[in-house]
Amino acid sequence: MTGIVVNEKALPPRKLRRRIRAMFHHANLHPEEHIGKTNILRGYLSYFNSFPTLKGSSELEGYKDILKKVNSNAQQSHAPDGGNVGGADATSL
Repeated sequence: MTGIVVNEKALPPRKLRRRIRAMFHHANLHPEEHIGKTNILRGYLSYFNSFPTLKGSSELEGYKDILKKVNSNAQQSHAPDGGNVGGADATSL
């Protein structure tokens, strides 16, 4: 059992789509909190891309933009000074 819903077209379960939409929404609002979760977000994006109905949709394009935002925030935090003032990082707080 895969949990895939097939009515007229194959789609991931609605509960999963809503949960993932909420994850990406939160990542968009607080990208610094999702730096260590980029692989999880990327995995869900790939999973959704495996559905022909969703591939290329505006929803997934928005998720790609959010993932880019989180990745750029991650690169800033890995700058030589850690991207933080005074050298403190979020794990030492």
